[in-house]
Amino acid sequence: MSFVNSDDAIRAANLAVLESSIVIGQLTEEVLILRKVMSKVYNADALKKEAESERLRGATG
Repeated sequence: MSFVNSDDAIRAANLAVLESSIVIGQLTEEVLILRKVMSKVYNADALKKEAESERLRGATG
């Protein structure tokens, strides 16, 4: 039976938590970037629809 040094186990666990926190931070940054991009796409689509509505109103009015 082998025993694990508790200090080593604690260090390994702390390192795993730190690495997980870094990954979570990176993912959060990517999500924020994606939200900005999606917002711009949504706004561009809304402007396109508005312009098309104006064009159709101009053609019929």
